[in-house]
Amino acid sequence: MRFQPERYISQLDSSKTLLQALCTYFQGNAFPNAGITPVPNFLAGVVQFLPQWVRSQIYTYGGWWEGIDKKKLSQVQSQDITRWALDHYPGSCYGGLMLGSSNGAAIHLAAALKTPWLPQTVMIPVRRRCHPDDVWGDKEWGEKVRKVITENNRDLAVYQAHDPIQDRLLMKRVSLFRLKQLQLHPPVYHFLNTKVLSDSPVITIECNHKWPLYTSSERSFFQVGGFGDVRPREYIKGSRRVGHFLRENNSGLSLWTNRGPDTTGPEAEWGFQKSILESIRKIKNRTLIRVIFRDPEDLSPFVADLYSFWYGKYGYPETSQIIAESFCLLEPFLAERYRLLPFWMAFNTSVSLRSLSGYVKKRTINRILTLLFAPGVKGIGAVSVDQWYEQLISLGAEVYFPGTKKQLYPCDPGFVLRYHDQLKKLLSARPHPPLPKLQPDEMLSFYKKNRWKYSVKIVVEKL
Repeated sequence: MRFQPERYISQLDSSKTLLQALCTYFQGNAFPNAGITPVPNFLAGVVQFLPQWVRSQIYTYGGWWEGIDKKKLSQVQSQDITRWALDHYPGSCYGGLMLGSSNGAAIHLAAALKTPWLPQTVMIPVRRRCHPDDVWGDKEWGEKVRKVITENNRDLAVYQAHDPIQDRLLMKRVSLFRLKQLQLHPPVYHFLNTKVLSDSPVITIECNHKWPLYTSSERSFFQVGGFGDVRPREYIKGSRRVGHFLRENNSGLSLWTNRGPDTTGPEAEWGFQKSILESIRKIKNRTLIRVIFRDPEDLSPFVADLYSFWYGKYGYPETSQIIAESFCLLEPFLAERYRLLPFWMAFNTSVSLRSLSGYVKKRTINRILTLLFAPGVKGIGAVSVDQWYEQLISLGAEVYFPGTKKQLYPCDPGFVLRYHDQLKKLLSARPHPPLPKLQPDEMLSFYKKNRWKYSVKIVVEKL
């Protein structure tokens, strides 16, 4: 029996979690625990009393549990991944099809438009022992893995991403490989012809965030680090704060590598690989709407304001509540039903805090519900819960952190089991009824009137 994508695409993958969040929205449900299989409630209480070294091990061996044996990689097939993604949408008469970069704001956009989203990128963790600071050792070990996948799939590019900061605990037991689709497969064309209304658009989400890469072959790359507070140059050449981080973690190194990359390309997790546009443009008699932006969080202000416009169209007063989500923590159902403005952040560092603060400063916001992802380690640029609170409350809003225990953060694996129930307790007793879908023309009209406000470009093409 063929090894199915559900088995090897990790629940740790942002793409898989975002896909599941949108799927549960279409089913009329909330998205508790970031899609993790339900566990007894008492476990969340038990975890908080464990010593930090044990909580750290939960992150490490949780990654191992999600990983697969490298011997099974020969069974990975790109068309299986496409079918697996499409199987999340059993309905019909959809008002369009969205595909491209993984992005939490894009999921809220898809929810408003009632449009399925297909990820261009998915992640496969492969089991192995590795010191998180042995960057070059991981690269050399991963050469054969990337070669197996690319040789069996001519329509995939493979990006092995090694982030010794944010993924530090995971990297001890797995290596992470992200697969990017370079072309559409026949099942996508069939889905368009049978389940998507004929006058509905195709929408691409194109994050143009670039990153230095090491090239092994035309479709095989290695990336050190990822989007966040640390600049690409620091990962490669080192810096004072990198040296301090390594000393704090008893590494014995002063930098990770001094070998320079040979090219620049789409960032492994969030970046859009433009090669797929060629096959998208083979679709006939539809409109292509390209949503283009540079950094992952650039789309968030546009989508939050678009939701305010959407709510106002149906008679709801200007919303003054934000649900600020980070990484894979997404609540599209609760955002719509409780008329919250969704503001997605890629992670939990000072970059994301500045992004959220910058948005709130320019609006009248009275309440901020912040879902603060707990990655397990205090990374470079990490912001404490107190710092988040002080910065946001200085903007004149009530601030809440459902599920967060500041004495445990950021090493708190039990957070994901707590935040949803605590969030619901902070919401009003009765949800509002569902809204009619936002029309693509309404989105485009809103953009044309307000585009000067956003670092987003929307291009419309006739196919």
